[in-house]
Amino acid sequence: RVLTIVQAHCKLGLTATLVREDDKITDLNFLIGKTLKAGHIAKVQCAEVWCPMTSEFYAYYLRAQIARRLLLAVMNPNKFRICQFLIKFHERRNDKIIVFSDNVFALKKYAIEMNKPFLYGETSQNERMKILQNFQYNPRVNTIFVSKVADTSFDLPEANVLIQVSAHGGSRRQVSQ
Repeated sequence: RVLTIVQAHCKLGLTATLVREDDKITDLNFLIGKTLKAGHIAKVQCAEVWCPMTSEFYAYYLRAQIARRLLLAVMNPNKFRICQFLIKFHERRNDKIIVFSDNVFALKKYAIEMNKPFLYGETSQNERMKILQNFQYNPRVNTIFVSKVADTSFDLPEANVLIQVSAHGGSRRQVSQ
């Protein structure tokens, strides 16, 4: 609708992903079909990895209050081990990996345990820039952990792998970003 109202010589749309909350995804073909066909928007492959809990951990999880269950789910020792395995696997391939967690407690624990840099809301601007520049230009920094501060306005074309260990949900756009 906005495109029909706004008078302009040209119109520019920016997105990292082609995800919409409505059923108008087909309208995008009219607007950016040539760009899509030219390969300027990355093709994404997603895989869901199930991380079962050990029977002891699961029994404790079932007895816990709901808020505690959310923390236990992200701190599942098997999830941590699988995340660690995936990071090592992709680092051996020289991939650039972003590990995402909405849960800041888990974000810090995972990153510190794996000796990786991390960014979240309280990270200073100077530290944030240092971490991002190292990720972009330092071949020894192949993995960073980020919280929802990276939901929007992060331009890291070097990153080619995303591992999501927790999310509060949100819109499909937020999840896909």
